[in-house]
Amino acid sequence: MGTWVAERRLMGAVTASDALWRFTNPSSDSVSLIVETPAGTHVRRIPPAMPLPPDVEPGIGAEKAAHTAAATWGLPDFVFQSSLTRKGSGQRELGDRLLLSGNRGAVIQIKSRTVKPKGDAEERAWIQKVTKKAMSQAKGTVRMLRLQAADMVNGRGTSLSVAGDAYEWMAVSLLDHDQVPDAMVPTFEPIGMPALTLTRRDWDFLFDQLRSTTAVLDYLFRAAEAPPIALGDEPVRYYELAAADAAAPPVDIDTELVGPGGRRFSTPLLPQVPAGAGQTNTHLVIRYMLEDVAISMLRDDISESDRQTVLADLDRLPVGMREEWGQLLLDMLDDVEQAPTATSCGAHAANCTKKRPATGRCCSSARHGSTSTWKRPSAATSCCATTRSANAPAGRTHCAASA
Repeated sequence: MGTWVAERRLMGAVTASDALWRFTNPSSDSVSLIVETPAGTHVRRIPPAMPLPPDVEPGIGAEKAAHTAAATWGLPDFVFQSSLTRKGSGQRELGDRLLLSGNRGAVIQIKSRTVKPKGDAEERAWIQKVTKKAMSQAKGTVRMLRLQAADMVNGRGTSLSVAGDAYEWMAVSLLDHDQVPDAMVPTFEPIGMPALTLTRRDWDFLFDQLRSTTAVLDYLFRAAEAPPIALGDEPVRYYELAAADAAAPPVDIDTELVGPGGRRFSTPLLPQVPAGAGQTNTHLVIRYMLEDVAISMLRDDISESDRQTVLADLDRLPVGMREEWGQLLLDMLDDVEQAPTATSCGAHAANCTKKRPATGRCCSSARHGSTSTWKRPSAATSCCATTRSANAPAGRTHCAASA
């Protein structure tokens, strides 16, 4: 059994939360964070990065492993493989991977240490060198996409024409390295867009924690606004920001946007407990819904750009509310199955035969023979807005839902 090393960590850039305890097992590269949450003490174990596939060389393997993490815990439709474009008489690779969701995009440059690590000084110099190269490559990718759109293939195998001016871009240098020196903070010149350095374990942690590509992208942009931190400390920063979000006070939202009797709900931008860590699997309902949209036969009748827009809008559902909304959808489906012929309810709670849990939304259903149909109320049933403090990195998502 290895020796566990305990550290009390407090990120200097974030002052809105309490300190964290971090326990490290050097023999297994395992890290555990002890986090105080409103629901009590939470222990978050952060395993090493996903193993590299054994049938390819390490550099390509690191790209494949990063792709797999994003496509498995996120959505494969939002992670795009590299593409080649002409530059003069030659060709240029457009990123190792791209994350695209809504109007935001990230160029991911993956750097792998393919030889046995040497001393700390040599490793620091190598990390510094490849970080500068990664940022330069990301800047070049965005410049080329702004000059000429390129067809990119995503993890679903579908092609999307990506025009650089259609997105707000950032760069991510993703490091695959077994022995990152302590307190290693890579530096680089500004490249005209937000930029961030991560280890592959940081990358895997974010996707496993949030289970939403859109939420991960939003976090990456948010983290890029903050002062740089040591490689490998991203989970600590995440929990500092999550604690600040939990402490941020709710704000008023016009619940009349969804009709009379609307109710307000508020959740931190970053959940402290991993997505889907509850006692049920209802959070998976949202993933099933996204998968249904992704593989629907309607994909042959609409453009890939339109399908991406729909998926991105659905993926913006707040991570902290997905389990509750998944249960809501299951209850709705159960009501349709159990409803007698020609059963209906009005658009407000007072007229409902069965009020929905938490959001209290109503249904209108009808059964014709063996076929059940579902009709939503004519008015909008939910509306969400995100608020961030002007002088602090904390924020919450506020939603109004019809009663």
